[in-house]
Amino acid sequence: EIPTLNLPASSTDLLLPSEHVLQAVGVYEVLRHFRTILRLSPFSFEDFCACLLSEEQSNLLAEVHLTLLKALLREEDS
Repeated sequence: EIPTLNLPASSTDLLLPSEHVLQAVGVYEVLRHFRTILRLSPFSFEDFCACLLSEEQSNLLAEVHLTLLKALLREEDS
């Protein structure tokens, strides 16, 4: 059985609901780790959270999607 992870009090200042924070951190870390391969410009976790909650189109989210699609196409071509 996996024990429940208790987040520190400072985690409540994030824009995301607490049940989605760990998933968002996971996606953010993957994007950060592969940023050079993806040719993705750096961005903060707070900006990433804001774009996930935005009801309007976000330049950051559009850039992430486009770089992932371009990486898939580059991989397919090679």
